[in-house]
Amino acid sequence: MHRFAILSAAIAIAACAKTPTTATATFEPKSGTQVTGTATFDETNGSTTITVAVKSLTPGKKHAVAIHEHGDCSGANAAAVGDRIQPGGDHDAGLLGEITAGADGTGALKVSSGKLTVKPGDASVIGKSIVISSDPPNPGSLVTFGIISCGVIEAAK
Repeated sequence: MHRFAILSAAIAIAACAKTPTTATATFEPKSGTQVTGTATFDETNGSTTITVAVKSLTPGKKHAVAIHEHGDCSGANAAAVGDRIQPGGDHDAGLLGEITAGADGTGALKVSSGKLTVKPGDASVIGKSIVISSDPPNPGSLVTFGIISCGVIEAAK
């Protein structure tokens, strides 16, 4: 019985180690811009904290940040990303907010969401894309126009 308990605990620990709780994305420029940066996703206690840091934005301008359904940033304008994700039918779950670029063109966003996960499932961000738009957020629309930077979200190693 004692061996069974130890074996069960070892299997549980191994299973937990394989479930990701952190993911990352590296932004690449799109639509003729030079916008680059990173995004991290940290899931803890049912909430995912998303941290975005970018540079080479248009100073003083607001830019939307959103998660899209396909992890494919190919093409000059990243048109392959598809629509914004909508886990559980929530049309605005993938809309993270906006970044207002500073005078030096840098911008940051930190937001927590109980609607998105890193762990596998309908609400997982793994294998999706994160995009930055040249325009402010557009709640209600699943399409992001004017994508100026895009990154594929992958489990952290």
